[in-house]
Amino acid sequence: MSLLTRLPLWLKEWGKYYIAPLLKVEGRRLLLTVLRGSLDTLLAFTLPLTVVVSTHAALESRYTLTPAQQEQVARWAPVAMAVARVEDVPPLVPLVLWYKEGGLQAVNPSNCEGIMGLHTAVTSGQLPCFTPGAIDAQEVARQLRLGAAAFKAHCPEVSYTTTDPEVLKRCYLYYNAGRNTRIGADRSGYVMNGYDAAHQNMLHRTETGRIVRLQALGAWPVHLAIQAQLAAGPSIQEPSILLPTNLVLQEARDRLWATWVRVGAVPSELAAAPRCREAVVGDCFAAPHTDGEPALRPALSPLLAPVEQATAPACGLLPGLDLESSAPSLVVAPMGGELGRYLDQWGHLTLQVENDEWIVWLSGLRSQTASPGTVERGEWIGAIGGVGSDTLALHYAVFDKRNGSFVDPVAFLPAGYCPSSYHPPGDSRGNEEESRMNILELVKFVPLILGGAWVIWLLFKKDILAKGPVQLILYFLGALIALVVVGWFVDVYLPGWVEDRLQNAAESEEIENIEQISREIINSTLGVSTATPLPPVPTVPPPTIAPTQQPGEGQPSPLPTQPSPAMSIQGGERVHTVASGETLYSISRQYGVTVQAIQQRNNISDPNRIQVGQQLIIPAP
Repeated sequence: MSLLTRLPLWLKEWGKYYIAPLLKVEGRRLLLTVLRGSLDTLLAFTLPLTVVVSTHAALESRYTLTPAQQEQVARWAPVAMAVARVEDVPPLVPLVLWYKEGGLQAVNPSNCEGIMGLHTAVTSGQLPCFTPGAIDAQEVARQLRLGAAAFKAHCPEVSYTTTDPEVLKRCYLYYNAGRNTRIGADRSGYVMNGYDAAHQNMLHRTETGRIVRLQALGAWPVHLAIQAQLAAGPSIQEPSILLPTNLVLQEARDRLWATWVRVGAVPSELAAAPRCREAVVGDCFAAPHTDGEPALRPALSPLLAPVEQATAPACGLLPGLDLESSAPSLVVAPMGGELGRYLDQWGHLTLQVENDEWIVWLSGLRSQTASPGTVERGEWIGAIGGVGSDTLALHYAVFDKRNGSFVDPVAFLPAGYCPSSYHPPGDSRGNEEESRMNILELVKFVPLILGGAWVIWLLFKKDILAKGPVQLILYFLGALIALVVVGWFVDVYLPGWVEDRLQNAAESEEIENIEQISREIINSTLGVSTATPLPPVPTVPPPTIAPTQQPGEGQPSPLPTQPSPAMSIQGGERVHTVASGETLYSISRQYGVTVQAIQQRNNISDPNRIQVGQQLIIPAP
């Protein structure tokens, strides 16, 4: 006998006339209310999520290297520079070769040639087959050393301090095709593919003679992208998920700003105005040529706001100086030419303008206001400045293509835009980082603002309160269900994403291992210990880490790791222990003193040869 037959007649009648109508009519309305609450909540999450995802996609489309490759560059830069110093090749070469041959992945391909594509050494029997599959940090460092040695053998005229683009491009071509190749470097797909509109989808002949149309970037655009990233100095840290949104919105604002002030903003007579001073010559700077085409010369100041002070010209990956102002400013092209950009996931932006005689680099910008392509002298191309910054610095570097050297940028500034004072190269870019962090602190309030707007919209626009307490409760029950679904999605999928990203943190075990490898390479000119011998190719003797010798001895003595008794500490001086990846230039910027002052105080003859663990006396500023 069923349960319904046991119910009393009055209960059946009550259910028939009261419960059944509720289930058939009100139940449907209540269910729709729950679904409406869930849908509105999901829409509230979808709007900011769409903005974040779309801005990420917009920025990633501008990256020369993928985010994963950028992290590999930041991670392996100390090792690559140590290898390059030992093998006497430019510091970026190992990373560029690794990109071209192995995509910056620590995985040996199945063709036995390793991550550096050592085809000739393997096929000739000089090296055994590199076992396909993932490799550890020690093996990566060993293969970077092998590739750098092969590069030096193909192009012995190159050195650690070579910066001339024509020499570098020609050496990349020799490494790929041999010194007997008859093609010019600018027409080589391996070297130039993807550099600009004239170098796209270039034809390339493989080792087997097959002709292919390239899609991968050539060595030269990769070289410039890595150079711009490392010159900006990004640390290995987790990029903010909201940074792309902030950068895209800032760019839109600056483009409107540039459009508003474009007319008459740059006086044309500035190009013919007297210059600030004669060019400083020495260290990494040469005298600029004077017999070229005046129309091609970088004759304007890139920073047209008052330049209150500047750093002294200093060497580095982009030798130049920082022009500093106290107010946000638009940035103009100092000369006409082709505009290129190099952006990384940490928000560091570098713009390059190149013509037949000159190349200029501008870094430290918050956004760009001109698209890549041809720009005219005086055209607005970017902006600097931001919230909470007292001093805004634009790094300015000028390369003379005629003499193949960097030159003093102040020699190109109009007299009306000369820095009012100079100070030693210090950490002037810290203001930019502080500005960026202050902006990010403000961005953290965006979810709270969106949440408050959503609640106001629910209560007033949708008039939920007028529908009674039951529907209000059910509506927010639907919202709670949506939150549970979103939370489950985050709990399932986010941890893996976070783990993948956080493993790149500077304190990770992998980073410590890589830093140890770079220290080992610097401390020993024999390189890393390996089971497979180095390739039997002719190489120049690696530059010694300690340049000083005792009288009558044939071998250099090691640099002291502690200050000698004769070098007693004086008032205001400090002792700095050299860490992996540091140079005299970076140390001088950290303490606000000149490279020459540190050299003189510590009796260092070659600023490029300091040792990890060495203790330096830093003179008082």
